Amino acid sequence: MEPVPRRIRGFVAGRPVFDTVRARYVWLWPGYPQYCVPRDDIVEGALVDEGGTWS
Repeated sequence: MEPVPRRIRGFVAGRPVFDTVRARYVWLWPGYPQYCVPRDDIVEGALVDEGGTWS
């Protein structure tokens, strides 16, 4: 994990989902970093847990 040196904002259908300066890069696969956004920076009710799992 490494800190992302910029502000990251995400939108779905023009509505904000998250806005953070505390994101981190996470490498689940070599060469392809993903953003990890703190839960506190996600808009309340913007995301729904569908009960899926990662394998």
